[in-house]
Amino acid sequence: MDAHPNRRYFVLKSIILNNLYAVDIMEEAVEICKLRLFLKLAAQVEPDNTKDNLGIEPLPDIDFNIRAGNTLVGYATYDEVKKAVTSKLDFDNAMEKIAVKAADLQQTFDKFRQLQTEGDGSVPFADKLELQKRLKALEDELNRHLAVEYGVKVSDKVAYAKWVKSHQPFHWFIQFYGILTSGGFDVIIGNPPYVEISKLRDYSIRNLSTVACGNLYCPMLERFAALGTRTFRIGVIVPLSLSCTERMQELRTVLESRLANGWISHYSGEGNPSKIFEGVNFRLDILLGIGGSSFTLWSSQYMKWFADARPALFTSIYYTQVPRNLWYLELFPKLGTDLGRSVFKKLLSKSPLGRFVSKTGKTIYVHRVMTMFVKCFDFVPYFRNETDGVKKSEDYKPYLFSPSDRADLASAVLNSSTFFFYFIALGDCFHCGKEYVLQFPVDLDDAHDRFGKEMVSLAQRLMRDLKKNAVRQRVVSEMTGVSEYDRFWPSASKPILDEIDTVLAKHYGFTAEELDFILNYDIKYRLGRSGGEQEED
Repeated sequence: MDAHPNRRYFVLKSIILNNLYAVDIMEEAVEICKLRLFLKLAAQVEPDNTKDNLGIEPLPDIDFNIRAGNTLVGYATYDEVKKAVTSKLDFDNAMEKIAVKAADLQQTFDKFRQLQTEGDGSVPFADKLELQKRLKALEDELNRHLAVEYGVKVSDKVAYAKWVKSHQPFHWFIQFYGILTSGGFDVIIGNPPYVEISKLRDYSIRNLSTVACGNLYCPMLERFAALGTRTFRIGVIVPLSLSCTERMQELRTVLESRLANGWISHYSGEGNPSKIFEGVNFRLDILLGIGGSSFTLWSSQYMKWFADARPALFTSIYYTQVPRNLWYLELFPKLGTDLGRSVFKKLLSKSPLGRFVSKTGKTIYVHRVMTMFVKCFDFVPYFRNETDGVKKSEDYKPYLFSPSDRADLASAVLNSSTFFFYFIALGDCFHCGKEYVLQFPVDLDDAHDRFGKEMVSLAQRLMRDLKKNAVRQRVVSEMTGVSEYDRFWPSASKPILDEIDTVLAKHYGFTAEELDFILNYDIKYRLGRSGGEQEED
């Protein structure tokens, strides 16, 4: 360090050369990344007109650190390469030769980086060309093995070249051989793409179990998990579906098998009332994890905030430990506090609502889109359009109960803040599908025996109040023309809802503190963490 004129420049240059590595499928992103690192270095230096090159040391050559390629297509580990090569009757010890070439290449990489922090920091260009040539030869060898797995005939030069161009294979095993043979990366961070795999046209993904989850971010996280050391740290931003959708179960299984601890915080999207990234209308999870075994889940509540509260958003996150027996429906609950965990645990002591649903009887209608309140009615909400006239809106899904008083009980329960808390803890905070309704833990028989008359009366009062406060709206759409519908304002019925939740607190055995948590939960949710005016539904 003493041999260099600028201490901070040298430290940052050494870090960039020896500690930072990155891969992106877009070459433009790779170039932008390298440029930003160079600008960071240049900002440390005051130009001196009396010295050669203004006194600025050579910028590092990081073409072998920041790479373009497909993270998901290629051999990531020694075991993956060995499986591919030895499956073809490895009579000539091809695997051993590949490993020797990769190890030798790694020594040359290390020398290439070392030269840039010694002496004048320069490396002969011929040395770089030779390194690129040897790397390319080894890449081609692995590409040929991989192409066969994809059903591509290597002898068909046109088909093979087309496959290489479309799939952009990236073999972590040889690109970062020294790191991976030493156990892997210590820290992995990223914001993987949120793209449905069904929409991929240029390439396909093999040998990753989470491809079945259907979204590109899932195999990305599976790949990350394979690239880390046993105790690696991971930090990623992914859609909320990681925690709350059934189809991401395989990804949750991978994380459970690979992490010792995982902290997941959950964030609203679509500007309701604010969002993490401008222009990104996704509800998001941020996962922070430590590699290991015996997975422990830590979870925040679902975060909503106004723009002026953004500076304090991340410092105000609270996590609570969520034991395995609270992963209801095999999902990761969004709880956030020990009090929320206690309430959720008591909820799960009851059996699902679905066992009371019948094929005949009285019908209730649950709105499938949830914003600030649940909406459930024992009548068909008014809806009319120019094409079909008066009809039931498809946004309301019917559920039948017999006898009829069970329907009244169910309508009271599904409008409650208790159900609202349950849905926000488990769901995607927008689509209230039948899986959440039918799996809601409540014993209607017990509620009928203990509080039936009171609950039926509250349900009927609530229906009358919702009708009284409804406002008929008229909208014009290019697709459906003129439509009329009743818009409901459940916030005006909050006193009745509180009475319902007070009765339900006895059903679940909530303490006074837990009941207070439920009564205020939807208010805090609507107002966001920083307060504000009430919003209508």
